[in-house]
Amino acid sequence: MENRMGCLGFPLSLFRPEHKEESPHRGSETDFPEEEHPMIESPTPSVEIFAMPGHGRTSFLWAMLFQLRQLSRAWPSYLCWPLDESTGKSLLDIHERLRLGQLPERSVSDGGSERRYALHLRNMNPWGERYFIVCDTPDPVFTASRFDADSNRRPIDWNRPALWLLSLSDLDETRGRFLDLSLDELVRARRASGESAREYPFRLILVLTKGDTVTDLPPELRCFLREDPLAKALASGPDRLFRADDGIDLSPPPDGPDSYPEGDPLNAYFSARRRIDEATRDWLSSNSAGRALLGRAQDLNVEIRFSVVSATGSGLISGQRLATAWSPRRVLDPYFWSLELGG
Repeated sequence: MENRMGCLGFPLSLFRPEHKEESPHRGSETDFPEEEHPMIESPTPSVEIFAMPGHGRTSFLWAMLFQLRQLSRAWPSYLCWPLDESTGKSLLDIHERLRLGQLPERSVSDGGSERRYALHLRNMNPWGERYFIVCDTPDPVFTASRFDADSNRRPIDWNRPALWLLSLSDLDETRGRFLDLSLDELVRARRASGESAREYPFRLILVLTKGDTVTDLPPELRCFLREDPLAKALASGPDRLFRADDGIDLSPPPDGPDSYPEGDPLNAYFSARRRIDEATRDWLSSNSAGRALLGRAQDLNVEIRFSVVSATGSGLISGQRLATAWSPRRVLDPYFWSLELGG
């Protein structure tokens, strides 16, 4: 029987609506002073997410929410809690489904209704305090045919960093050879919105989802997925993450993510993020479709970064179940890139 701490190592009561988080500067979790929480008044997604149907949007969001919640076990003084009752209930549901190895039904991510998740993140060095707000809904670029032209959809904030989720193993042969044309679709939609004259270029994080299913993924990138230091640290349990004799200073470093002490999982995690970006560029440059994509991004003044993730960490065994509980790999890289790019 599962204890009341759950597999995340937190009391399950932390997710319940009646639980209150108090601070000297704020009221309860559901009572935000208007002047101190302007984003609650008009919630804007932290990042925009684009994905073709079946490319892992909902699974990726589930894995990202899961790891953001339990990240405090490896990140000193970091705090994370839901901003509303709906997100709190969703976290409980996601936590249970991931523990049981269940996958989202396809209709959740490909249907027309929007699901919104909102978290408050605090003491996230070097970015400080942030609201993490994402929407799980088909986007108007790659799933536009699912909507009427005059449907009432949330407008896209094209001036924010965007995530383009792309599952190479789910691309048909034509789409796989013409990735640059898919990039053109995104840029045309941005220009049509009237936002292209803003100060910033189009900032895009291309996220290769389902990395564990890409058969020709280079050994270096496969190793980065398998040896994800955060996944290993979080899987070891809260009592085994750090011991007094480790000699590791767990106080928040002053100079940014690269200053985390050697031996700290965060040091290894952050240092690998740039190497993954570089290795992915090199891999894409080795074939004509990848070279066309990189060249087109340069022509269109798209500031692009690359991530390789696995939301589940393992393949299917049958239907909608995994062989084991989820073990997300590198799923926070895209969000950290968005923060670095000015999100």
